[in-house]
Amino acid sequence: MRSGSAVRKKIKTFGAHFQQWYDTFRRPNIQARQHANYQRCIDKIPKTVTEKQASQVVSQELQNHLNSLKSSKYRYWTKILLVAFFETAEIDGVVKKNVAKGLIADQPVAAERQTLSREDEPKFMELMPEIYRDHTKAYIYTGCRLSELFKIDECDVDRQKRIINVKETKNLTRAERKVMSYKIRVTPLLPEIVNMQFPLPKISISRFHERFRNACKQLGIKVTPHDMRHTFASRCDEQGIDIKVIQLALGHADERMTRHYIHKSAKTKEKMVSDAFAKMQNSTPVSTPLRSEKCTKDPE
Repeated sequence: MRSGSAVRKKIKTFGAHFQQWYDTFRRPNIQARQHANYQRCIDKIPKTVTEKQASQVVSQELQNHLNSLKSSKYRYWTKILLVAFFETAEIDGVVKKNVAKGLIADQPVAAERQTLSREDEPKFMELMPEIYRDHTKAYIYTGCRLSELFKIDECDVDRQKRIINVKETKNLTRAERKVMSYKIRVTPLLPEIVNMQFPLPKISISRFHERFRNACKQLGIKVTPHDMRHTFASRCDEQGIDIKVIQLALGHADERMTRHYIHKSAKTKEKMVSDAFAKMQNSTPVSTPLRSEKCTKDPE
């Protein structure tokens, strides 16, 4: 069921439906490396499942397949794809219910993310080639995915209200799946980018990632381009922004995912501990003297 080599003339099987859905809705919005991982997930599904009609696939055989995968990453990624596909198939009337909804595949434990500190930011910007500096700064101060940044036009920026309307590249709704439009969310137009002009110049994403890694290496830090979304969330949290607002700005469907994006710096943790103990030291202790009671014993 590899794309291009085994696409059937008449799309009737689950495998063909799944591949077509992936090529249409997921492939355009992901990077080459993640595409390779997702395609492996699709290719690993056994023919005993892919050659059935989508309406004939049952939850247990999908779970058995997940259990057979040795890699926790592939189990989780396959589950995510299956759930999303069957959700679309249910909407389109291809299946009666989403049989993948109850699949079990825990999210793999990822390496601890790092964020770009305010102290490292000026030097990091100097190390980035000038052609990529606006993209880097917009990445840090909007919380957008890189693919979303390229879709921001000047008409999406309300400089009076200081907001940016972002066309989301994920979580398409039922209607959006039909017409391939985008869901809109709002993120703030922060002072650091208030004079930035949109749309940003088109660049090679692979070249941008390469320059980004080189700048990190020269600076001696370990952050990735995606960590800029984590940086945005963490800085918002440091300023006391409510997590619900951060969730809306990032476009997360689940607050738990937003919490995963927030990282406390060493200084923030130190201040939290210091403030907590300061409150204890300044609080008035409540004394609760013990009541002494005489125990009298009846004389015999």
